[in-house]
Amino acid sequence: MLSKEDGLIDWTHRAVDIDRLVRGVTPWPGAQTTLRGTPLKILKAHAEPGPDAEPHVVLQADRHGLLVATGEGNLRITHLQLQGKRPWTSPPFLTGIPSSPAKPSAADMDGRRAAFEALTAFRQRDAYLNLVTEALFERANIDPRDRRLATAIASGVLRHRSLIDFYIAGSSKIPPEKLEPAVLDALRIGVFQIRYLDRVPDSAAVNETVKLVPKRAKGFVNAVLKNLAQKKIVGWRRGAVGGAFISSRLARG
Repeated sequence: MLSKEDGLIDWTHRAVDIDRLVRGVTPWPGAQTTLRGTPLKILKAHAEPGPDAEPHVVLQADRHGLLVATGEGNLRITHLQLQGKRPWTSPPFLTGIPSSPAKPSAADMDGRRAAFEALTAFRQRDAYLNLVTEALFERANIDPRDRRLATAIASGVLRHRSLIDFYIAGSSKIPPEKLEPAVLDALRIGVFQIRYLDRVPDSAAVNETVKLVPKRAKGFVNAVLKNLAQKKIVGWRRGAVGGAFISSRLARG
């Protein structure tokens, strides 16, 4: 006989395996998990292909449901049930999320600044990234080109966050987990551009990212990103991590 423990979801498993689990344990004991700290049961879902991302990260939340990263592929959740509530066809807790950060000056709201504001809201409010960016675009005067850049940077940072933090750790005297959150967000934005956006010159990625942080952190961010840009020439363009990253990581033990 199945127990409640049999329905616990391990998000490091493949999306197709989690899909089978949901089908196999519904209605009893139910596929159980938490999303953003909210306990719930998944009633219906299906696997979708997609680039690898950190497991258990919500990549998208809209009328089609929730798209959650797994160990391999993504899981689209279409029907769920909160504890003590009736089943829902869409996540009811989305309506309680603030729409966006305070409206910044349109002149200051370029693509990188928009990505920074979106990541700040994602971190501080536990909000869904796509909802934050959509609300941000509605409130601020951002041209289509910067909207595309902001979306690419913000979603890319979340998708590759673990690897990006590894790169930062290899070039920073301060471990990522000990950095001021806003400074870490900015560094992630800079590293993503240097590593993944070939069309963006490294100098632009560095200089524009430095503008995102307070004056006290500008020199630090500038030094880390320039160091990373130099290491990229050695390793990244060959599809590998430069040896300097690994050696510096191991040296700190």
